[in-house]
Amino acid sequence: MSRASLYDQKVREHYTKLGYQVHRLQVYNRFAGKAKDAFGWADWLVFNQKETILIQSTSHAARKAHIDKYLANPEIMKSIEDWSVSYYRQAYLVTFQKVKRKRGGVAFRFELREESLLDLLRSYL
Repeated sequence: MSRASLYDQKVREHYTKLGYQVHRLQVYNRFAGKAKDAFGWADWLVFNQKETILIQSTSHAARKAHIDKYLANPEIMKSIEDWSVSYYRQAYLVTFQKVKRKRGGVAFRFELREESLLDLLRSYL
């Protein structure tokens, strides 16, 4: 299982457990070998009766690269801002960091970290 599919599985499990309906937006073109995100930045659509969330999921190591990509592209920044205008719509950057289960041990787990994408990008401006 690739890391990307592991992250996908973890995102789906986490938000389903919280009571959300979870839908994958990212489309993979196997002939070109590239993935296409919705709006140029969103992998997941997660919603319940109270709120709707668009999520970009990635590894903790690739977090800064995603932020730099968004800051460099004004269309993506406008899309994130337009999406987050409403109180009921959120945009999150969900990252996964590999953490040892026990100090000195060999077993690992992936720690999920959720950040508001709009707040995160504004902190870099």
